[in-house]
Amino acid sequence: MSEPTITLYDIASGPPVRPFAPNPCKARYALNFKRQHNGVTYRTDWVDLSRVTEVRKSLGVDPVRKHQDNTDFYTLPVIILIGDSFDIAVYLDSQYPSRPGEPVLFPPSTTALHRVFNERIDEIFTSHVVLAGTHMPLNPDTAELSKAEFSRRAGGMSWEQMGVEGEARVPILKSFEQALSKINSLWYTRKNEGPFLEGAVPMYADLIVGGWLHMMKECLPEWEQLKRWDEGFWGQLHDALNRYMDKTD
Repeated sequence: MSEPTITLYDIASGPPVRPFAPNPCKARYALNFKRQHNGVTYRTDWVDLSRVTEVRKSLGVDPVRKHQDNTDFYTLPVIILIGDSFDIAVYLDSQYPSRPGEPVLFPPSTTALHRVFNERIDEIFTSHVVLAGTHMPLNPDTAELSKAEFSRRAGGMSWEQMGVEGEARVPILKSFEQALSKINSLWYTRKNEGPFLEGAVPMYADLIVGGWLHMMKECLPEWEQLKRWDEGFWGQLHDALNRYMDKTD
């Protein structure tokens, strides 16, 4: 077997090591999509959350985001010195083109529409991530370092203040359900053909949603409840994407 051509830098969970962060999951879905349909090979370099800034700087990959205080936000994924999950997918589709009739990440003339969709999906999940963030599967050996880094990024807010518990979760969950239901009714209109936007075959937009759903599976205490929303659609979509969530070390 040939050596992997790509290294994916992903954020490691606590043992057992597994994918959980949404943006690296988007890249992993895209890589596995290309592996199954185009023969792309890759390996994973697992990076502890407390070392993400250090590793990204060592790779010489500029940050593509900012914190609220306008300081640089160093995050993953990274491949081929590309440090944004959307740009990674664009790179994969251009460098590893599909044969005629084979599935593609970006159907013709949809890249701009995908960018708009990506921003909207990120907005919805980010605005409700308070439900899941403090339940991330951190490595116990470095959990306090990771929590301290999150506190620093949040302007000194404590780890406990970053989450919400008890009855306070109920209205946020309701808002989350309503937001996802709008996405479901507006975009997922071909359910008689399959669970994806285009019916039976996924494209990158489905993987964008899948990356966030995978995070919720790993981090949201109410995951089983979320799976049942919209007559079980979100659970069906997550399960249908499982074939593209292989973990490659």
